[in-house]
Amino acid sequence: MKRAVFIRADANDKIGLGHVMRCFALGQMIKDDFDIRFYCKEIPNELAEEISTAGFKIEKIQREDEFLNRLNANSIVILDGYDFDLAYQKQIKEKQARICCLSDFKANNSFADIILNQAPGVVASDYQTSFSSRFLLGADYALLRPIFFQSSHQSKTPRSIFICFGGADPFNLSLKALELLSSFSNFKRIVIVTGSAFTFLLDIEEFIRNSDQSIEHYHAVDATKMCQLMSQSELAIVPSSSIIYEAMAANCQIISGYYVDNQKMFYEGLKAINCYYDASQFETVNLANALNSYLRHPQPKANIIDKKSPERIRRAISQLAMLADLRVQEMELLDVALTYQWASNPEIRKYAFQQKPIKPEEHNEWFARKSADENVVYLKAFYRNDIIGSVRFDMDGGTATISYLLDPKRHGKGFALPMLMAAMERVALKKTFISRVEGYVMKENLASVRIFENLGFQVIDQNDRYQFFKCDFKY
Repeated sequence: MKRAVFIRADANDKIGLGHVMRCFALGQMIKDDFDIRFYCKEIPNELAEEISTAGFKIEKIQREDEFLNRLNANSIVILDGYDFDLAYQKQIKEKQARICCLSDFKANNSFADIILNQAPGVVASDYQTSFSSRFLLGADYALLRPIFFQSSHQSKTPRSIFICFGGADPFNLSLKALELLSSFSNFKRIVIVTGSAFTFLLDIEEFIRNSDQSIEHYHAVDATKMCQLMSQSELAIVPSSSIIYEAMAANCQIISGYYVDNQKMFYEGLKAINCYYDASQFETVNLANALNSYLRHPQPKANIIDKKSPERIRRAISQLAMLADLRVQEMELLDVALTYQWASNPEIRKYAFQQKPIKPEEHNEWFARKSADENVVYLKAFYRNDIIGSVRFDMDGGTATISYLLDPKRHGKGFALPMLMAAMERVALKKTFISRVEGYVMKENLASVRIFENLGFQVIDQNDRYQFFKCDFKY
């Protein structure tokens, strides 16, 4: 049986559709490996039907316990929303479930095992989390629907413009953009898309009836139609949210800005790398300036979508699922021979700071000393019933220096990162006085470098090696 992934998010005309839509995109990325289940207090019927048609279970709930009572130690929970605070996350953790939080803001305190923030320019140190939290940050983890990862065969319609302000557009910026475009004769085709939570349809329809421009209005379209319309358009006016990544994937030039706080970080990150013509907060004068800038100097902007985020996200969620079958426990003296076998492996010696061959008697003496040292936490890790590696923490005051070995037979199979997550969870519970974890890695050891980076460790360059460090947030 596939392991269950429980998605908790809501959508309405006030908060928009974005939380559910990007969860829907994530669900489609991992659906081959997991059983996806949506739980929503609020969701427009059209969107619920689209999710159901895609083959996902979706259940309306009235109380949070209707969702929480379904969780257990095998559950993976995807949270997307601003009401799922530490107290809520703690209830999930008490079920021993794993959490992946989709985030819009920096400096969120979180019990999450994974924090995914697709905005550019965000770094792990912007957050306060536990040692074991993992980070999926930036456009490498863009949450796009599957059609946008396919190669586009649509030809661009000359002088065409696409407009969409998301699923709700609570300030009716759609009408504002149309009114401004009535003073521009440069665009021969204007396409505007409104979402299922949009409440100003009559205003849009009346404007189009009275306009002498060629305006096509589409309402509550599916992903295929959205991708087609974008792919045919030369220019897109969209906010700095997931939809701007869709426009990049469709190879549009883009005018963008932000109109709610949760878009600001996205906006600033993309602005810093010159991804769009800037409309600021979509004030009429700024939107007009952006249109004129595009028309006078149509220079291509940066496109940061490489269309590989599905495979990265699938791997990360699969590694999170491994934690249900992974346990750590104290090393025992009888493990000395196995650890010697690992430590003396040529592939492992290649990245050791002391590369001379290890003599068995030296290893035996070292192992006995470390096992007896009260300032050392020495753990072995099991995946299901097989021992797969060891993790050691050498403590000095509130700092623990981490070292690990992975069974060479397990190299390249994604075990090292969840093994370290499990070990850091254990040491944080066992030694509550530890406030900082450090690790040292040779620069050539790219696999370990990536693991520490993914776990949100900060780095200091020390000539021949990197020093990684991470501080724990005490709840």
